[in-house]
Amino acid sequence: IFRPLVAHTRLAISRLQDAVNALREHEEKLEDVVRQRTLELEQQAHSDYLTEVNNRRHFMTLAEAELVRSVRYETTLSLFMIDIDWFKKVNDLHGHKAGDLVLKKMADIARHTLRAVDIIGRIGGEEFAVILPETDLLGAQDVAERLRAAVAASEVAQESGLPISITISIGVAEKISAEDNIDL
Repeated sequence: IFRPLVAHTRLAISRLQDAVNALREHEEKLEDVVRQRTLELEQQAHSDYLTEVNNRRHFMTLAEAELVRSVRYETTLSLFMIDIDWFKKVNDLHGHKAGDLVLKKMADIARHTLRAVDIIGRIGGEEFAVILPETDLLGAQDVAERLRAAVAASEVAQESGLPISITISIGVAEKISAEDNIDL
């Protein structure tokens, strides 16, 4: 009488263990999905949707942290302010899709021209800013000229096939004292 009951109990326990294992596997998969989605949401919260560089808010957070680090360790720090020349004219003549392509191209060139430690942000419209850690004014001017030349040498391909040439203007500043701030 007990043998069938023991066998039935063992079978029930085995099925329960299988169900628990399946739930654990499912839980791990869900946790992976949640982790991945959290990373995606953080990226979206920190990046400009069009250019995929830091948005203004995240750029300012990173720039302030870099300024604090520079003051603490007494290192040099420079800043670029970049404006795409005649951007309104691009939008007016070629349309906003072309303007979007110009913004993307500018961000791509900046990513490829600047160092990995340099912090790029889209501040608004056609304005970008770059923090250059451990870079003095002369070094920053050299980098600015390299970036300006790379942009001037590029063309933005439109759907119509007609290329758009763009130029940029860059303002360069260096941290002079501990009282300096990032005030864009």
